[in-house]
Amino acid sequence: MVRLTLLNLFLLIVIALTDKKVDTTNEDTTQHTVLITGAAGFIGFHMAMKLSYVKPNYQLIGLDNFDSYYDVNLKYHRTDLLRQRGITLHEGDVCDNRLLKYLFTKYHVTMVIHFAAQAGVRHSIVDPLAYIRSNIECFVTLLDVLHQVKQASLLYASSSSVYGRESPVPFSTYHTTGYPGNLYAASKLSNEMFADTYCKHYDVRSVGVRFFTVYGPWGRPDMAVYKFAKNIAAGEAIPLFQSSSHEPLMRDFTYIDDVIDGLLSTMELLMHHHGNCGDIHNLGYGSPVAVTTMISYLEEELNLKASLVNTDFISACIFFVTENSSSAFIRNADYICRHQQVKEVA
Repeated sequence: MVRLTLLNLFLLIVIALTDKKVDTTNEDTTQHTVLITGAAGFIGFHMAMKLSYVKPNYQLIGLDNFDSYYDVNLKYHRTDLLRQRGITLHEGDVCDNRLLKYLFTKYHVTMVIHFAAQAGVRHSIVDPLAYIRSNIECFVTLLDVLHQVKQASLLYASSSSVYGRESPVPFSTYHTTGYPGNLYAASKLSNEMFADTYCKHYDVRSVGVRFFTVYGPWGRPDMAVYKFAKNIAAGEAIPLFQSSSHEPLMRDFTYIDDVIDGLLSTMELLMHHHGNCGDIHNLGYGSPVAVTTMISYLEEELNLKASLVNTDFISACIFFVTENSSSAFIRNADYICRHQQVKEVA
């Protein structure tokens, strides 16, 4: 009975956060059909929900393969909310070119927002072929279908991990990114290269956006904010990595609402034919925060003390960006903690 009550409370909180009124007095009245891949994922879900409010005249189509990289029940809960907003969801794989052509033909898609990918830097070491297929083969399949149908532009997700070990900080899109530090980063860097090539040779217009440690409601349970909250609530130690100079590890934490606002702005530029082949944008908070600071916020919200264990140095990317965002660090931290508490007892 306790589990049910907490779960209901959790869902009510989520609905209150996502089902909010948005001013649409200056809305675009142009008819568009937007295909969102990875729509049941963290960022894809938030993008689809926001578009359903700010672009009520748009037809929104979601595509997701409901991969089991993390608990698919979270994706099904997101899907339920999307369908309540009138968004059509299809289960399928971006590597399926027949399915893509069917969707383009049936719905007359005018823009694709591509989030579908195999996530996780560390998991790429364990299962590299999954990243080759999901992040490279499927992406090229999508580009080739866009080339064939010649009716839609592309906004796609890249990653700050492409900067690798050789890029100076603060990171800039003008920096060379030829030395990715892991397979996930390499797969995302290849996306940028393929997108640029398809634009130059086949006039497939696209813009890539590099994300920086996105967090917020409905986030992936393998992300640091959620994992640390879970460890604190369970009384388990948190492994704390440090740089070679023994300084705390830094991350450019970016709240999901700010990421979505940036994506909407980028989407408008793309729809109005602004930009050039190979355009890439950083989308981050703009001010790196120590991981220990993030943990202190979680301690405050949970009213519990974290147990930290210093671990051997690992080669980790320290995320900085040059663009600024209005994000407030650990905004809605209380919601994040409640989310973790629900998961603990559910």
